[in-house]
Amino acid sequence: MATAKASTDVLHDRRARLLDDIGPKSVAVLRAQPDMNRIRMLMRFNPEHIADAFKQEENFFYLTGIEVPNLYLVLNGARREAVVFLPELGGLTVDTVYGPASRREGVAETVERQLADEIRASGLDTIQAARDFVHYIYQTIEHDGVDTCWVLGPAATDIFIPDSYTGTTPPGLRDLRYPEEDLAESIRDRFPYLQIRNLSRPLLEQRAIKDEFELEQIRESARVSALAYLEVMRFAQPGVYDRELSAVAWFTSRSLGGNRPAWLPIVESGENILLRGAGQYIGNYYDWKDRKIRDGDLVFMDWAMEVNYYYADMARTFPISGTFTSEQREAYDLYTLPFLRAKKEIRPGKTFRDLVQDYIAELKKEETKHPVLKRELARFIEELEPYNRMGHFLGHYVRDAGDYAEPLRPGQVLAYEPPAWVIPELNIMIQVEDCGAITDTGFEPFTEHIVPFDADAIEQIMQERSKIERVLQV
Repeated sequence: MATAKASTDVLHDRRARLLDDIGPKSVAVLRAQPDMNRIRMLMRFNPEHIADAFKQEENFFYLTGIEVPNLYLVLNGARREAVVFLPELGGLTVDTVYGPASRREGVAETVERQLADEIRASGLDTIQAARDFVHYIYQTIEHDGVDTCWVLGPAATDIFIPDSYTGTTPPGLRDLRYPEEDLAESIRDRFPYLQIRNLSRPLLEQRAIKDEFELEQIRESARVSALAYLEVMRFAQPGVYDRELSAVAWFTSRSLGGNRPAWLPIVESGENILLRGAGQYIGNYYDWKDRKIRDGDLVFMDWAMEVNYYYADMARTFPISGTFTSEQREAYDLYTLPFLRAKKEIRPGKTFRDLVQDYIAELKKEETKHPVLKRELARFIEELEPYNRMGHFLGHYVRDAGDYAEPLRPGQVLAYEPPAWVIPELNIMIQVEDCGAITDTGFEPFTEHIVPFDADAIEQIMQERSKIERVLQV
């Protein structure tokens, strides 16, 4: 299934805004994802490793829309141009990309044809061979007065960026470096007179606000993921294994057009769900945790499918038997009804800390005569008090760009996710999650209209017949 991509005008506008941010005396350098063979050599140290299907580096894709490996992108603030540097690919030249159709007949099929098409669609100003990269940088230093080179690196602590390698080695050894730090060092060694700056902040600040194309991709990710949840809930019954629910989610969402899982399905059931409260994250990674789900168990599922490089996020708790017990339902409502009321308070100007306080205020309105639930609800509220946020931003990453200390702004997309409420004495854990976009006046939820939170609606869904039959009775 072909990847939907932003229009040429949108891609050009993204690059133009980043050029404004870095200024006229700067260049920015980004590299594409390596090809599979290079990943084997550079990252896996295993020539037999079978990598997943190629996925472009997200920031490179955001600025170019190109899904071809081993490229370099240079944004030149002095010349206001975007240049892509290519490895040697036979007949692929500037003429074969931009020239008349008659001059493109010699371009090979597959990679060269794809790259030629994608470069034209990206609206990049020019292409050059990778062997000319160093000469190009020398020229822009000498003739354009460029004195700064921006390269992606670890972001400031208030903006999340993945692949931070802090704590990846034993104490006393240097941490493994962010991959782009090697690129920055290589550029610094060759051009010692260039100041190296971190491109992460200006780029991630731009990416924090989603344009309409991006919102549509995240809505589609939410739709595909939510429809998979419906099928999981219909399929669920006592006696199935965690892995079967994972497989249903994976199969359904891929069949509906999802590209790849945002993460491997997290399915927790029975006593395993209680470990979330102990700070032991035991998500179902399919090959090592596999529990047969028993009648009366609650099941927690946290799962989403990436669509066109964008992620939604959602979670639900449901009874494997199709019906909540009286204690399960009361606990579920005590947690979920305040969640739904507090979700309606999300709007521009609120902070993540405000979202915590809104949920606490709604929890305090709940009453119960059940002695254990009453005690555990008070404890849960007390534990929530120091929280600064519930949830995270979404986009190209599951935890995407955004400043958690700043007020929310229209165009940001977030997952709204209170912590798990764990009640060991009753063998109950409740947690749910929705995601959506901040609008001019409020919050647009993406999954609630497909997979409702109401306990009666959940039980009704679970009475429906699944379209998927168990292929193996264990």
